[in-house]
Order: sequence, then structure tokens, then C-alpha cells
Amino acid sequence: KNDKKRETLRRTYELSMVNGVNLPTSLPAQFPMRHLSVIAQVNNFNYEKVENYYEEELKTEFDKQRLKQRFECVKNWLEKHAPEEFVFSINQELKVYSEEEKEILLKLKEILPSIESGKELMPKFKDLSKQHNMEVKDFFTMMYRIFISKEKGPKLGGFLIENKELFLNILSNDIVIEKPHIKEKKQREGFEKLALQIGEVVDVKKHTESEKLYIFKINLGKETRQILSGIQKYYTEEELMGKKVVVVVNLKEAKLAGEISQGMILAVEEKNKVKLLSSILNVGSYLKVGELVADNESTVKFKDFETVVLESKKGDVYFGDQKISGISVEENLSGRVH
Repeated sequence: KNDKKRETLRRTYELSMVNGVNLPTSLPAQFPMRHLSVIAQVNNFNYEKVENYYEEELKTEFDKQRLKQRFECVKNWLEKHAPEEFVFSINQELKVYSEEEKEILLKLKEILPSIESGKELMPKFKDLSKQHNMEVKDFFTMMYRIFISKEKGPKLGGFLIENKELFLNILSNDIVIEKPHIKEKKQREGFEKLALQIGEVVDVKKHTESEKLYIFKINLGKETRQILSGIQKYYTEEELMGKKVVVVVNLKEAKLAGEISQGMILAVEEKNKVKLLSSILNVGSYLKVGELVADNESTVKFKDFETVVLESKKGDVYFGDQKISGISVEENLSGRVH
């Protein structure tokens, strides 16, 4: 049975040989297209450098012809047909958005020389993420942005190790701190569209027509508002009384189960848990990010609020890469704030 299968595979392979190429007597060198596409782009499509990279695998003339052919195919695909996510170039000048990002790169420069494999590098990525209070996925996104100006890219560990000398040379150059690109700048300006205020729960009761909703009375300092929130499953009324919360106070009023809600209490959900944002700030205070203050008096719709990304990273709340001081999430939950 195995001999029959082997003969079928041999015949299939033979028929795949084009342009009169003879069937090799032993398994030729393999050059996976995905990996070859990375090597080609790292070397700016310089075939001599690509051939040098695979030098130890090129045992026969057939191997050399095969590499050349696949290189030309990869080059044509990347230049004319490849989705944007597969195309990249390595930044020779590294630009970061903060001193913290620069510090991370300098630590990476210290780590790289002693690492021999991408697998060995992964725990180092996790350590760096933890040291800087980042989710690992956010760490990877940051690295791809800095090195190739993309949100995603080749497997990061192998990418850095296989091109270790190149990356160490780049990391030895000056690292420039610059302002975020226009897209991120617009997102930052979106923070000022909101009014995010600290409120205190002065009354809370279950909605008689809903098993999910609480009806809150929230003291905002100069006024008290009625706000509905679907967190009956996660908090008792006793746990909520007197709690300081973060409220979107310029959200358009909505009617929920027949009751008016004059804003939204912010929370984070992770793994079937929901926890409110809490605060040590004074009641009536507005949230700040740097010089930006979320105290806009203009009404916004929920879809406008959704365009402004607030995120909890292990209990600390961020807008973009800036931590918002004075607020946190119970039990150090991570996730999108909504």
C-alpha cells in the first residue's frame, strides 16, 4: 500500500515538473513561499543576498534553479498581487511615541545578542509586557508599528532572530520620539468630544420590568441624574451604594424599558465578568489625558462614543498609549471600556 502511494506521489511530482526539468533523485531543498517572501523583502529583493541566506540548503544545481524560480514568483506576487498585509519594509530609522516605548527598545537591544531562537525570545516579550503594564498583544502591535509600520507582520520572535544583526544595527541608531500619525491624532482629539465625569451612587434599585437593569441616582456634584445599567447579574444593590463611578454625561438620553437614562456608567467585561470603573477622584471631576479634558457640553450619540477607544490593561485605564490617572477597574480586568 505504501509503495503504491509513493509511486502515486512520485508520478504527481513528475507531472508537476515543467520546461523539461528532470525529476530529481532525492528530495530537493524546500523554500516555503511565506518564508521566502519575508527573506526577499528583508533583503530588498536582492537575489544575491537571498541566495546567500539559503546557502547551506543549496546542495545541487537543481536547488539553485528552484530557488531562483520561486524567488521570481514571490517577487512578482508581492509587487502585483499580494494583499497589503503581506507587504512590508523594515524601517531603518525607528520612531516611537513615548519615552516608555524607547525604553522598551533599549531593553530589547540588550536582550537580543544572547538569544538564539524565536521560541527563546517569547518569554522575554512577556516579561517586557509585564514590566510596562501592557497586554502581550498590544506589545506585538507596538513592535510591528515601530519596525515595519504595520499592525501585524511575520512571527516576531523568528523575524528578529533570523535578522538579528540587521535589527541590532538599527537599534544602535538614534531612536526618535515623534507625535502620533494623523489617524491617531484625530482619535486623541476625539477624547475631547466626550464628557466623562466622576459620580457617586446615592440610590439604586432593580427595574421592575427587567431582570438585568438597575435604576441609579448618580450625584455628579452640581446635579443628580437617573442612569440605567444592565449589571444586576454582577453587583448587589448593597455593593453599589456609595460607589464612585465614571459616567458619560453628554451621551444622548435614551429610554430603556420605559425609563429615561441620562448617561452611561462605564465598565469592562472580561471572561464573563463585568466590573465598573472606580475612582479616587472627587465627585464632579472630569477625566484628563495630558492636557486634554473630557468636559464637552455638546451631546454625542452612542456611535460617536464608540469611536473613542478607552481600554483597561490589568486594571489601569488607557486612552491610546496614555494612562488615565485616578481611575481603575476592580479585580484588574482587561478589555475595552464601554
